[in-house]
Amino acid sequence: MIIPNKNKNNNKGFTLIEMIVSIAIFMIVALVAVGAFLKIIDLNNKSHTLKDSINNINFALDLMSRELRVGSNYYCPDENYVLSANTDLPSPDCMDNTALTAWYIYFYSSEIALRNGNPSTPCKLVYAYRFTNDTIEKAEQKTCNDVINSSSFSPIVSTDNVVFTKATMRVVRAIPVSSNTWSVPFAQFHFVGYVGTKEKTKSYFDIQTSVSQRVSD
Repeated sequence: MIIPNKNKNNNKGFTLIEMIVSIAIFMIVALVAVGAFLKIIDLNNKSHTLKDSINNINFALDLMSRELRVGSNYYCPDENYVLSANTDLPSPDCMDNTALTAWYIYFYSSEIALRNGNPSTPCKLVYAYRFTNDTIEKAEQKTCNDVINSSSFSPIVSTDNVVFTKATMRVVRAIPVSSNTWSVPFAQFHFVGYVGTKEKTKSYFDIQTSVSQRVSD
């Protein structure tokens, strides 16, 4: 008579098919999780890039607005104007109510310096902005002896992530009271474009700002 061994382990392990199915399910779940994680990273990068770039553009527009608001003698040439040392700007001249896509604007800032250190011959320092090479650029005099030419300008908006598809300037002013008196001009800027170099991370923007000159020319 054979007595069965009650201590014998009768539990069975996983079969090969069960292992394959388990691994397949794990791989599917892992792929979905990794995809969601990468999507979160892309959205986070997009958010930071958009925020930094929009802040950069807003800073540039705020800077322009503040300086133009207290500036005078808006002069808008058709191309880069060379301002020689110790010279004054030409008379105010900006195309009235015309949207320009490649534009230049020069003006007297609120800063005053002395010509050759002589207190009897002060000068108003000239600032200039232009939209060219697909970005906003600025040039400014530090002293009356400074020259402003095409190489004086430097970008104030990074071109690494920002692409402008539209950048117009419009200067509006009423009819002058007399031939020697100009009314206070009103400048409008409109910028359209996108932030980001990759198609899936592009964010589009449409920004407008207006500046009313505080002092008459």
